[in-house]
Amino acid sequence: MTIIYWLTEIQKKIQQKKSDLNLTSLREKAEIINDLPDEWISIHARKGIERSIFIYHILLDFRPGR
Repeated sequence: MTIIYWLTEIQKKIQQKKSDLNLTSLREKAEIINDLPDEWISIHARKGIERSIFIYHILLDFRPGR
């Protein structure tokens, strides 16, 4: 299975659980570390607090030869 497959599956699951996760935004792409191409940010509401939390996600590829 490819990285694109897993990235798509993870994003689909996040969208399905959007309300449970208090998700307000899912940004497709982020650049945190130049050498890691599969990074993104999700923004979640925080119950009882007037501020959102930004969660940075990095999908790591440990397949040989990559």
